[in-house]
Amino acid sequence: MQRSHQFQALKNHQLGNNQRYDFYLRGLGYHLQLLKNEKRSPPTSPFLKSTLLNCLPPMEVSSDIFRHIIHYSFHLLVPFLFAKLLWKKNWWKAALIMVATMLMDLDHLQADPIFDPNRCSIGFHPLHTLWAGIFYCGLLAVPSWKWRAVSVGCLWHLCTDFIDCLLGGLWP
Repeated sequence: MQRSHQFQALKNHQLGNNQRYDFYLRGLGYHLQLLKNEKRSPPTSPFLKSTLLNCLPPMEVSSDIFRHIIHYSFHLLVPFLFAKLLWKKNWWKAALIMVATMLMDLDHLQADPIFDPNRCSIGFHPLHTLWAGIFYCGLLAVPSWKWRAVSVGCLWHLCTDFIDCLLGGLWP
């Protein structure tokens, strides 16, 4: 039986006593978690034991993986959304310009060590300071969509790094 049919059959399977199914996407596989009155209970259905749980090995996903997925998705995907919303005519070029503002991370090369997962880049690296943020805000006044795309990209970069600091518990 294919996996999609297993999930459909599982979805239609009825259990009593306020049991419900919650699916979580964990890495490349799905995990089934049975919840019953705030108490985790092992699967009791023979279908669940033999078919679904045996074909999906358990995978643990740490919060660091989630944090990195959010961080790099915000850096690389959200600029395309901003470009589509703000510059409908030149959205593709604007998106590439905003993604290119990742070059501001070259200031990490001055740090020792270059990468430290327990260091917040906001306020530490020269292009990630309050003064740099004020400069990026000033670029919004330039009457060129290209410079505004640079400004929005740099400001979004700072926001993304700040969100990463919050998710990592690195901001006081």
